[in-house]
Amino acid sequence: MNAKRVRIQSLGLRGGVGLLALLLAGCLMGCQALAAPWILTGEEPTKRIKAEFPHLKNKKIAILVWADSDARFEYPFVRLEMAEHIKSELEARIDGVKFSSNRQIIEMQDRDPDWDRKPPAKIGQRLDAERVISIEVSQYSMREPESRHLLRGRIAAQVSIYDTSRPDSGHLYRTEVAIMHPEKSEGRWGNDEAAIRREAMEAFATALVKRFYDHDEKVD
Repeated sequence: MNAKRVRIQSLGLRGGVGLLALLLAGCLMGCQALAAPWILTGEEPTKRIKAEFPHLKNKKIAILVWADSDARFEYPFVRLEMAEHIKSELEARIDGVKFSSNRQIIEMQDRDPDWDRKPPAKIGQRLDAERVISIEVSQYSMREPESRHLLRGRIAAQVSIYDTSRPDSGHLYRTEVAIMHPEKSEGRWGNDEAAIRREAMEAFATALVKRFYDHDEKVD
């Protein structure tokens, strides 16, 4: 009789511990859900970001990239590569956009060393464009200053948009864009600079083109 009573008490104790564990687990999940309601739905919270300049739809665009002589010496195709990445992102995000040939623009720049002293809108007229996106690159580096073996892309530029139907007027829109890649981790060790350059230019193009269309961003 005593052995049976001990067994029942033991079962009751284990059942109580199990129930307590379930209650604690439920409380923990409930607290997490209160702190982060998206856990219940499986969707991370986002906020809607309105376009800063939503006026490129169905426009023909000329992309003018300026880079200093140091950047062009180390990366001879930097202007073309930047323009092509921006073009690709615009085509993916903005309906109906068309472009003046980036290669023809580079050829024009190479023929005329004073091209950057001329009004961008007038250059755009010569290229049969409706809008000019002028990219004035102020930083273009792919290695950490303190370690040439540590790869991290940094690109910064002033970006201006011009209306070629008003060649003597100022810019329609102006902004500053700066990216660092990788952004939240240390730079990469190694010699694969080409991969870092490609990813950094993709990150720059993404950051720039987001200014031109409504989009959702994650809430931290």
